Amino acid sequence: MSAAQLIRRRFVDLGSHVIHYRKAGSGPCVVLVHQSPQSSAALIPLIQVLAQDFTVFAFDTPGCGESDPLPLKSPTIRDYASSLARTFEAVGLKRAGLFGSKTGACIALEFTRRFPAKVAGVVLDSLPVFTPAQVKSMTSIVRTDDGDDAYYLMPFQPKWDGSHLVSTWSHVRDHVYWFPWYERRARNRRDIDMPTPAALHDGVMDNFRAGDNLRTVVEAAFRYKSKSAAARLTVPAVFTAREEDMLYPCLRMLPPLRAGQRIVPLGRDMVAYREAIRKFLKPFAVGRSPKDPVFAPASGKTSRTFADLNDGTQVLFRVRNAGSRGRPLLMLHDGPGSGLGLMELAESLASERPVYVPDLPGNGDSDPLRGRKGGIPAYADSIVAALGRLGLHSVDLFGSGSGATVALAIAAARPRLVHRLMLHDLPVLTPMERRQLARHYTPPIEPTWDGGHLYKTWLMLRDQQIYWPWFDRRRQAIRPVDFVGAPLPLHQRLLEVLKARPWYGLTTQAAFRHKAALDLKRRTCPTLVLDRAGDVFAGRIRSAVRKAPGVSFVTVERDAGTFVRKIDNFLRADITMPNDPRLNSGNVRKPRSPRLLNEF
Repeated sequence: MSAAQLIRRRFVDLGSHVIHYRKAGSGPCVVLVHQSPQSSAALIPLIQVLAQDFTVFAFDTPGCGESDPLPLKSPTIRDYASSLARTFEAVGLKRAGLFGSKTGACIALEFTRRFPAKVAGVVLDSLPVFTPAQVKSMTSIVRTDDGDDAYYLMPFQPKWDGSHLVSTWSHVRDHVYWFPWYERRARNRRDIDMPTPAALHDGVMDNFRAGDNLRTVVEAAFRYKSKSAAARLTVPAVFTAREEDMLYPCLRMLPPLRAGQRIVPLGRDMVAYREAIRKFLKPFAVGRSPKDPVFAPASGKTSRTFADLNDGTQVLFRVRNAGSRGRPLLMLHDGPGSGLGLMELAESLASERPVYVPDLPGNGDSDPLRGRKGGIPAYADSIVAALGRLGLHSVDLFGSGSGATVALAIAAARPRLVHRLMLHDLPVLTPMERRQLARHYTPPIEPTWDGGHLYKTWLMLRDQQIYWPWFDRRRQAIRPVDFVGAPLPLHQRLLEVLKARPWYGLTTQAAFRHKAALDLKRRTCPTLVLDRAGDVFAGRIRSAVRKAPGVSFVTVERDAGTFVRKIDNFLRADITMPNDPRLNSGNVRKPRSPRLLNEF
């Protein structure tokens, strides 16, 4: 992969909120601001073109993508421009060429107008210019010809039955058909092809990431007086739009421009569009690429960072209480999903130690393994490499489900890295179960024209709490646990799975294939096996590893407080193993009685 093709993801903490961005290329700097509710991910094709000539920064607007929302009830475009100015300062940008599209064009225009010394020139794509009547219509509830009450900025609220999936999919489709989407008349019909199901799915994902924050940034753009702002713009500028864009007519509504400013309409071809943007930005790109900000997580809060691996992939980490002096605790999640599902437990364990929770490769926001497929040792190697990037050389290690399989593999292969090991719901399978799970447990998620794949995935995740395995819906497969199906957590898990849609099941399937018995024999650290009533593999683990040396078993009820206390007690206890190679270093005490291993 060339340097121009390599796109790195980063976070920068502004204090009041965190901004996520993508960075690529080298040379003079340009900054891209996306339309909403999209994120910088939608600009990847443009980033790849521009990175051949420039250092490209593409920031997620606050409240979109992976950026935090602004801590304001009703932020204005001025507030978003102020956030962009703080972001420039935080990443070390002094001056750059600037590009913004739609809502991003509003932010870029206001930023350029207020901070002209920071912008060598600006390209404004599809700048919204609305009449007062249009603004009133799109910020108010209207009665449609169908007799429904509609609002351009529909509230987003996950529902217990998944009906919000259908309404979001329909909203994104109708946004393609008509502008505004609720004015379903011939004069409002857009003259464009229907996007592919995959493209519609990407649009829905943008809505899911933004959630109800979408309304905040879009309403700010509707209320922004872009025409008067454009009239006061003093920096060189290009105003453009593609012929098929719903805001193409806005080019005719712009005020008289100054010298060095021009209007350039573009055709429909996307390849030609990206090349035109490159040419527009070329005279505006300035300065040198600043070094990436140093990751400096604060105590008492959760921070996010990416570990950059040598093969070009990145692993996302959520870090809690990084300023603590205790031994770091690394927590590996079950799949499919992401580390987000462990954060409540992580926060409970972070009072005396820093806690690091990665998304395993190919899950959540972490890249898949290079070559996509790999066994559990490859996942273990990737996490070990990521720990090295973060400067972590000795950790306590917790793993749940497929994450427990990876944790055990790390402990077996890197005994000096792992001080204590905790395993929860380690997969213990018969050969027949392995075959069944390989065929059915993680079916492909392929976008369909009607969005039905979203509801099928919702039901799959929901049924994982009801049956084991979820696809066996007979009475004997019912799990003896209370159903915890609050809409928001279930929707968040759906989002995390869909982020990694093409490879969401690879880690889980690798864990199902992996035979952990050899790893149990090879690991040399004190090990706690947590057996919780109602867990999928409850009871199996004890019989599978009862002869393994240095293993402590504890059975707990489905009570979060007890679960936390058992882990915390294990981490505090003064125990070691006689065959622990670290004993030779003189850095640990001599082992106490082995019976202590059974007191948790």
